[in-house]
Amino acid sequence: MRTTRYICVCIAALLASTAGVCQCVDQKREALVLSVVPDYARSKRPMHVIQVPGLTDRMISWETGDKGVPIGREVAVWRFYSVTPAQYQLKDNTIVGVGIDLSLYPAEWLVVVNEQNNTAYLLAGADDATAAFNRFIGDCGTLSVRDSSTALDVFSLFVRLTGMDRFPSGVVADEMSLEIVALEDFRVRYARSKVRSTFAHWWNAIPASTRNSIERPGAIQINGGYEVRYFYYTNRQLLLRTALVRNDGTISDGTSRVLVR
Repeated sequence: MRTTRYICVCIAALLASTAGVCQCVDQKREALVLSVVPDYARSKRPMHVIQVPGLTDRMISWETGDKGVPIGREVAVWRFYSVTPAQYQLKDNTIVGVGIDLSLYPAEWLVVVNEQNNTAYLLAGADDATAAFNRFIGDCGTLSVRDSSTALDVFSLFVRLTGMDRFPSGVVADEMSLEIVALEDFRVRYARSKVRSTFAHWWNAIPASTRNSIERPGAIQINGGYEVRYFYYTNRQLLLRTALVRNDGTISDGTSRVLVR
């Protein structure tokens, strides 16, 4: 009896940023997903490919809207896959290599596959992730942004699919979330003996008025769509940014202002 090889390893489920139960990927689908991951990543070591079913469910919910899902209804299905460097290199159930390539860590590529035509393309990790997201939204062809709530939902999906929430960066919604994201960044950036003092110096230099001004992303209607205003932390900087969510769901970057260095 022919045995099909699966590359679903328990530890990969912990390393990958997935939601729900780990989904095994067969060799044919694995090859399709990896074909769009940059060559420099695949050439360094084997990769784990893990399905992210929560994102597929999210897209189906968007397509069906509030009308429910009648049994037997045909829907467009998009499969999402998280690709991460393998911690263990295996050959015939034997560990032949251990360790993570620090030049790639932490790293995650997100690939989407259109089940209708079996094509795949890269989202998070693409050279131009915004363009990749817009291509994906264009291929969906069913999204219409007619209110601020939907605009914020699209923006939230944009953050996830383009890797904007990838450590050590992220959208922050209040003072506490800024502290959590920044402290984790400082923890890996500096020696253990210096983390607390270095972070305290950076944190105490932020005016209280700035910390108190941080809030969740908000959207206001403008010509052509909705402007989303949000606070973003990356590389010891707190930024105030805007993005335009158009009525067709595509997104373009707006302004960016450094609040904290």
